[in-house]
Amino acid sequence: MIEFVTGAGGKTSYIHRRAEQERSQGRRVLVCTSTHMMTEPDTLLSGELSDIQRQLDACGYCMAGLPAKDGKIGPLDPEVYRKACALADVVLVEADGSRHHPIKACNQTEPVIYDNVDTITVIMGMHALGKTFEEAAFRLEEVCALLGVDQKDIVTPAHLAELIQKAYLQPLALKYPGVPIRTHCVGYTLYQRAVASLINEGKDVSVLQPAWFAEKPVLFLCGGGHVSLALARMAPILDMDVVVMDDREEFANTDRFYMARQVICDDFENLHQYLLPNAYYCIVTSGHKADRICARQLLPADPPYLGMIGSKVKVARAKEALSELWNDRIFAPIGLDIRANTPAEIAVSILAQIIQVKNAAPHSSASRELLDSKESGVLCILTEKKGSSPRDVGSMMLVTENGVIDTIGGGIMERKVIDRARTIDKVTSERVVLEDIGMACAGANTILYIPIR
Repeated sequence: MIEFVTGAGGKTSYIHRRAEQERSQGRRVLVCTSTHMMTEPDTLLSGELSDIQRQLDACGYCMAGLPAKDGKIGPLDPEVYRKACALADVVLVEADGSRHHPIKACNQTEPVIYDNVDTITVIMGMHALGKTFEEAAFRLEEVCALLGVDQKDIVTPAHLAELIQKAYLQPLALKYPGVPIRTHCVGYTLYQRAVASLINEGKDVSVLQPAWFAEKPVLFLCGGGHVSLALARMAPILDMDVVVMDDREEFANTDRFYMARQVICDDFENLHQYLLPNAYYCIVTSGHKADRICARQLLPADPPYLGMIGSKVKVARAKEALSELWNDRIFAPIGLDIRANTPAEIAVSILAQIIQVKNAAPHSSASRELLDSKESGVLCILTEKKGSSPRDVGSMMLVTENGVIDTIGGGIMERKVIDRARTIDKVTSERVVLEDIGMACAGANTILYIPIR
């Protein structure tokens, strides 16, 4: 079997993984290139057929080529290559280069695929996601022209799916009719791995929202007074981690804020050093000056939620002092108007406003354990709900061989989804009618099952 590997962002790693898999099955493996490829410590550089046969006989593996520039090997002599193919059970050929970029488009001379090809594998680097095309692309002009994008645009899953189709799958199918062509993309983060599974199976990548894969919201409290303490006690009920910052040790300590993920005792002038993605900020300090110091650093960051406590007079003065930065994204006075008086009531009004803002857009409930997991399994995502459901759209869990990470709501429905996930081997979307599985409440949920490898 002769497999040519083309694309960008992981070809060499893929080839060596495949070689190890085939060798573990007792097959003789030859690795070479039709263009250029980085040498490995045991690469055979003589170009002699007898040396290739000797190495295959000795260990069942040979990486071979002729010396080239910059520590790379070039193609074997055509006659040697064809005779060497007959000596191996599996031949893996790297067919183009990308100069360490995760994505690329080909020129007229690439990829270089010989006529004895049995199968073609296309690879594209999922770590391009979130980068600009200028940062991620080899043959930048060709990529931008092919996709109709600017070099400063951000690479999205839709871009990757389109690029693979236009740069590789479509032209290769025309040039090599009858030759099987497959996509093998690999990601590093959970989001990248999910996108890779969809692209590998030719599925619509737009079903995924990047916001679902952010860390679950963090409530960041600037100030450690009575309102802040009430907020910190209530936030965990809403599945929010808490970070507290104050410049006074008697308020910024773990005895007082035992429930917080982090307690920071530092001058508010240094707030910018502690900013977090996906954090909801509440400015509840002990004085006007500290409020303004915090607002001045947070307004340019444009967090998903920014609220500042204070009377209308106090807020008006702050707005005047920060006129060059002030915008309508800051909630001041903070919280919904429910005529709150006590610290606990004020905390309820603030958290209600945060819920209102959070649920107006796709958001994450994913734990750090889930996002950091390197385990294989089936990712189960709630993509649509009608009627009763204990969790929001975007909730997800990973069903592994030995357990489950996170939740999509618990109860009968989750048990059914877990059982179903253990039978899944390809991307599947299914509708679960709650009444049909014995639940008293009416409604239906759509679950997307994505194998994560």
